[in-house]
Amino acid sequence: MRRATGCRPRLTCPQSPGSNDIELMNQQPNGSRHVSAIWAEVAAQGQTEKTCVLSAQQRRWLAVIANRIIPVSGDMPSAGELGAPAYIEVVLRQVPELHKQVLDGLDQLNRSSRTTYQTELGLLTCQQQIDLLEAFEAKTASPAAEPGLAGARDESNLFATLRDLVYEAYYTHPDTWDRLGYTFYTTENGPAMELFDATILDRVRNRPKHYRDIR
Repeated sequence: MRRATGCRPRLTCPQSPGSNDIELMNQQPNGSRHVSAIWAEVAAQGQTEKTCVLSAQQRRWLAVIANRIIPVSGDMPSAGELGAPAYIEVVLRQVPELHKQVLDGLDQLNRSSRTTYQTELGLLTCQQQIDLLEAFEAKTASPAAEPGLAGARDESNLFATLRDLVYEAYYTHPDTWDRLGYTFYTTENGPAMELFDATILDRVRNRPKHYRDIR
């Protein structure tokens, strides 16, 4: 997990994906979504009543969560800065089950914020937000957690749903690919293979026999 300037996230997040993981996310995330098309939709449209499925306040909370899960690290931007909330909102519009679960997660987090700190999630300090998310992670991952909605990636873990959406958005963004030195190729347009250099076998061909011919 990255360490952000001024606060140190300790949230349990999966290891940053490798190139094979990124390719799988791009081709078949959540069944049928194609992330390149989603990012193109994010770039082409503004937030309108037709495209919004989150309120302005819920969008702010989602940005807070994204920035705590993947904060700024060196020259890598945070998930919120990269536009993860906009990506996630497109996904939520396409997948009603995830939409309901994310709304439930945002509502639970904000209610916990008001109960614990007497203010909304977006107004907490960085460390308070991390503490709140850690408590939420532990609560929703426990065996006694209330079951989530059918169709979600992890039906009993609302934190895992939020985390996975943030990771999917971040590690399929073209800017992240550029910074990591990753190039995505479709199955129809893969990279050209280098010609095989048969001379590398010369040393093996010239070795003496280490076996007996049996006739």
